Amino acid sequence: MPSTLFAATPQPLTPRQTQTYDAVNRHWAENFMSPSYQDLMAALDVKSTNGIAQQVRQLTKRGWLLPTPPGRVSRGLVTREVFQALENAAFPVYESP
Repeated sequence: MPSTLFAATPQPLTPRQTQTYDAVNRHWAENFMSPSYQDLMAALDVKSTNGIAQQVRQLTKRGWLLPTPPGRVSRGLVTREVFQALENAAFPVYESP
């Protein structure tokens, strides 16, 4: 079932936004966690966190990124593909004795 958190049809991306989106997906695939702004700066050869923050804002506004869903991790970025995988995953729940 598609998530209602993302727009059904996201707005098209610029080439730079596509690079940023792909970097977030690649980081998730390689590290099983959300990239930090510093990770994205290194992956995209950007010198300022402000540049990354602008890209993240635009990707969120256009319906391609979400902040990490509550209860998953403390903070981070989630792409449409990663969110779908997280929604379908079964996470073990630890109950204290």
